Amino acid sequence: MAPRPPSSAERKKKRKSSSTVNVPTADVRVYLAQSSASLVQGDAPTAVKLAKKAYNLSRGMSSGSNSSGNGELASLTLLGESHIELGDHSSAREYFLRAAQLDPEGKGNDPQITYIREEDTLLRGGGPETFLWLAQLSPEGGNDSVGWFEKGAISLRRQVETLENMPLPARTTERAQLAEEKRLKLCQALCALAEVYMTDLSWEEDAEQRCEALVTEATLVCPTSAEAFQTLANVRISQARIDEAKEALRRSMRIWQGAVDEKEGNEMNTEDRDGEEGEEEEEGEEEEEDDDDDSIPEFATRVSLARLLIEVEMLEEAVEVLNRMRLEDDESVEVAYLGGWAHYNWGGKIKEGAASTSTTSSGGGGGSDEKEKEWHNHWRTGRRWLVKCLKLYRTAEYEDEQLGQHANELVDDITKVLGPMVEGEEETDGDEWEDSGDSDEEMTTS
Repeated sequence: MAPRPPSSAERKKKRKSSSTVNVPTADVRVYLAQSSASLVQGDAPTAVKLAKKAYNLSRGMSSGSNSSGNGELASLTLLGESHIELGDHSSAREYFLRAAQLDPEGKGNDPQITYIREEDTLLRGGGPETFLWLAQLSPEGGNDSVGWFEKGAISLRRQVETLENMPLPARTTERAQLAEEKRLKLCQALCALAEVYMTDLSWEEDAEQRCEALVTEATLVCPTSAEAFQTLANVRISQARIDEAKEALRRSMRIWQGAVDEKEGNEMNTEDRDGEEGEEEEEGEEEEEDDDDDSIPEFATRVSLARLLIEVEMLEEAVEVLNRMRLEDDESVEVAYLGGWAHYNWGGKIKEGAASTSTTSSGGGGGSDEKEKEWHNHWRTGRRWLVKCLKLYRTAEYEDEQLGQHANELVDDITKVLGPMVEGEEETDGDEWEDSGDSDEEMTTS
């Protein structure tokens, strides 16, 4: 599975904390602050150079100093994350392995949990995240990944328990929020573990039982996690319990679709504002939108969601999800492919239904004509998505050969039935290739 770099929100949080600490110029904290800021700005090479300076300075300090050990751990964490950004996963893994040696129990040095001095916030590093990175970066996968994920889950459970059992004076709002963040990370680790048992270790005798236990814990730990119910749906599909899978997918989507609707509404309202007062309001809303985005699953997670929706024939929901994703990234090969495949299957279902109806009905009439027009519309729309997919596929030199082959096969199937694309149809883009509706109906009559 591909490693996930820290989100922009997580990096902004680190940058905010780093800007509030005044430290001597030569202190390791300065290099850590500058390295963290460089990583936030997307300058990974500079982040690496500065983190190495922080690491070397920490190594040169007294071995008995807390700042020495914490500085090394924070430096190694930054070096690992920076090399992830550079695409150098091998080096990243080496840095995280060294961090794991310094922090074998994944306690980390977060001041909200370990009570280190508040001015040492910049020395934050290590913790369960190190183990989660190592699970994702494992060259062997399988049991090796499971081992690291389990270590991360154990550490996260311990941190959640520590935060929730703190005496009242220390149980601040910030710590309560941190406990929720840790719960979400624990949930994600449990879901990732279940995915390993459904793929690399599916041959294990107890794979199904382990998956069941993991998704059950995930939904209990964080019942507001869309990913937990999406993983539950995946498990149910593997068990051929399709109705339960559909319900889990509906529950997963209900968690975040409201946030998407709210965000789209805010964007429409923002467009209507002008003047200085409007600009000030927009700045405030931009911060709120960041919070909304946190409740919406990551792009890759929603790609997986669309695949699951297609697999259980929830095609209308799949198209709705993919249409919104296309607005976020209209150059995603997978989104274009899945959109075309969803419309192809949707049209195929209508076609089969129409054929079944015609064999049991001798009257004929306009109903069959309407159904034929409907599935033709879906196939035309699907072909536009697929043609877009193949263009992006060639431009990006996409590596998934099976995807490209299947997209070509679908286009060929559609063309055999509907004939070649009419002049100008292939160039249709933007909203015009989004959905099968009135625009497609007009095309069939032209």
